[in-house]
Amino acid sequence: MRALSLVSLFVAFASVGASPPPTTIRTQQHQASDVRSCELTLVALDGKSLGSPKQKLSVSSGRHSIVVRVWFIAKGRPETVDVPLTETFKPHRYLLDGGFVPSGRFNLVLEDEDERPAGEKHEKMR
Repeated sequence: MRALSLVSLFVAFASVGASPPPTTIRTQQHQASDVRSCELTLVALDGKSLGSPKQKLSVSSGRHSIVVRVWFIAKGRPETVDVPLTETFKPHRYLLDGGFVPSGRFNLVLEDEDERPAGEKHEKMR
C-alpha cells in the first residue's frame, strides 16, 4: 500500500512539472521550377530576429507575432517581402502556406493540421 502511495505521489509531481506540448509551425515547400511559386521562411518571433531563416519553429501556445519572409520571382528578378502574422496558437501543429492568386495578389494561409479532418490532405497553393 505504501509503495502504491509513493508511485501515485511521484506521478502527481511528474504531471505538475511536465511542460505542455509545444506549438509547431512549419512552412510549406514549393517546387522551385514553378515560376509562380515562392519560398516561405520564418525570420522573427515576437519582435526578435531568429538569426537565420527557419522552415520550422516550436513555440509555447498563446499569442505570438511571426514575420514570414516570402521569396518570389517578379519580372524575372528575385524579390523578397516580409509579411507579419499575429495569431493565438493552441499546442497544435500548424502549416503556413502561401501563393499568388490569378489577380497577382499574394495569399498567406495558416492551417491547423491537428484540426484537419482525418484523411483530408492539405491542398498546396500555386
